[in-house]
Amino acid sequence: MKKIAVILFLIEFSFSLFAQSKVAVVLSDKEKPLADALVKNGRISVLTNLNGEFDLSVFDLKDTLTVSHVGFSSKKITVAELQKTLKIILSPKTYKTATVKVEDERQLNQIPINIDVKERAKFNQTSQILQAKTPLFVKDYGGYAGLKTVSFRGMSSENTLVLFNEARVNDIRSGAFDFATVGINAIDKIDFSESGFGGYVSSGGAINLISGTAGKPNNLTLSADFSNLNSKSFALKSDYNFGKLSASVNLERSFSPNEFPFKFENQTLRRANADYSKTFWGGSLIYLAKNIFAKLYAHYSDLESGLPGFVVTNNTASSLARNRTKSFLSVGNLVWSFADKLTFKNVTSFSDEKFVLTDPGKELLVSRKREEANLNGIN
Repeated sequence: MKKIAVILFLIEFSFSLFAQSKVAVVLSDKEKPLADALVKNGRISVLTNLNGEFDLSVFDLKDTLTVSHVGFSSKKITVAELQKTLKIILSPKTYKTATVKVEDERQLNQIPINIDVKERAKFNQTSQILQAKTPLFVKDYGGYAGLKTVSFRGMSSENTLVLFNEARVNDIRSGAFDFATVGINAIDKIDFSESGFGGYVSSGGAINLISGTAGKPNNLTLSADFSNLNSKSFALKSDYNFGKLSASVNLERSFSPNEFPFKFENQTLRRANADYSKTFWGGSLIYLAKNIFAKLYAHYSDLESGLPGFVVTNNTASSLARNRTKSFLSVGNLVWSFADKLTFKNVTSFSDEKFVLTDPGKELLVSRKREEANLNGIN
């Protein structure tokens, strides 16, 4: 009886140890626990905890377990074997696949904008069209004469390429382009690209301002614009076709009065030297035949504005400084197809800019009353 009791005690003790046993699943190289490893015998499935442990007592002693985890090779082991080590080591799994070729089939995002009479009735400045119809950010310093630049992708304005009939017109001094100097009637189409045009590459986007298009119907347009700031603008645009020749002429004159009313600290004051005056003329001549396209374009812009100065509590007076920018641009385009698969293309431009800042009271220039600069170039 004593022997039978001892045997029964040992059997019960062994089953007790088995019921309390647990096993950790670890990596082979770093011995780190694997959480959420799947352990199953075909009927029962369990997941390991954060320490890589699971309760072995839920399985029978004769069961064969399959242990698996994402990224590791599965392993089979019997419960009897597992009782000896209380540990399963999984090896990382290597995946072999065929060669994968990744190609970008996305086309460059380009936005063409045709500017007709209806568009010109909605907008009175080129910068307004760009702001409304492209993802460009327009920085407008206010008014007709204020500096107007564009930028893209959070970059500064000098990173945005600006072409006029495919000729680069970015300012030599700052790298930007002032859209206030170009009248909206001079533009017939605007192309915007995320990366560039015709060999030009720009991470800040690219704009091609197109003036003069062949085949347009004959028309004459007169327009006038009057704002609540007493500024006035008058424009004329004319297009004519003569067989293979097309001609376009546009004129613009805009100005505002010298004095400008404003409110400051509940007072209505008037500032002198707040006027502006803009004169713009441009024209193009196009020849279009079966295998040749030629275009000559030119424009002149004269923009003068007063610089009234700042206003603070102890200074409401206006300065006498004035800023004047004169610019001339001519662009010649030639495309000649003299063979089935051979085409000659040329773009030549000449630009001349003159900048004059006068400051009779020496409030801006301090040591002098006049500053002048002249820039020109051929491309």
